[in-house]
Amino acid sequence: MDRAEARASDWLARRFPGVDLVHEPDGNVAPDFLLDGRIAIEVRRLSEHAPGSSPTPLIQTGIPFQRRLRAIAATVPRHRDRTLLTWVGFRRPLPTVRELEAGARPFLEQLALAPEPVGMSCSVSRTAELKCLDVRPGGPRQFAFAWIDHNGWGTPIHVLRRNLDLCIRDKLTKTESVRHRYPVWWLLLVNELPFNADECERLGDDEWSTLAAGWDDVIVIDWTDDYPVFELARSA
Repeated sequence: MDRAEARASDWLARRFPGVDLVHEPDGNVAPDFLLDGRIAIEVRRLSEHAPGSSPTPLIQTGIPFQRRLRAIAATVPRHRDRTLLTWVGFRRPLPTVRELEAGARPFLEQLALAPEPVGMSCSVSRTAELKCLDVRPGGPRQFAFAWIDHNGWGTPIHVLRRNLDLCIRDKLTKTESVRHRYPVWWLLLVNELPFNADECERLGDDEWSTLAAGWDDVIVIDWTDDYPVFELARSA
């Protein structure tokens, strides 16, 4: 089980407690998981690809930065039962570890204490900034981050649309020969794209139907947060 599958397994177990979940029910072929004996689930990283006739994933240089910020956030004392959706905009050169500690930690501590944190912002360095977007009911983590990589290929919605299309079609092709085995097929994507989760709302129903063609459900989750980044439910 690779890292993306392990993350998917954890999320599925939390989302469907007590429901039978089997990893690789047919061996080292699709699907990656079988839920409740009937729902075949394939897992893939939703990563960024360079445009072109033969797209390949880009090196995710922002991931170490994201991991460091999440590690800092995990150590900030929790004073209220709430989750703070925090926007993170960044570009290269990325902040150093020292800059991140000096700039991000005091700001996240202020957010944790603030009675009304929405709208509060901070420049961590000359290439990174944070802003609190929303307050949600308490979850397992105090901070949920929405990432915007300003060095990405195009606008966030363009990056999202292009890479969803590439990843969804890739998995559809790879599972075509085994689709007859199970009545329901889901695709669970573990997000590596630095986009703001709110951008998904700009994709209309017709566009979703086109992107998700061939799947009963397409779900995008984050590496750490327990709720989906977004979900397209096509099945009844």
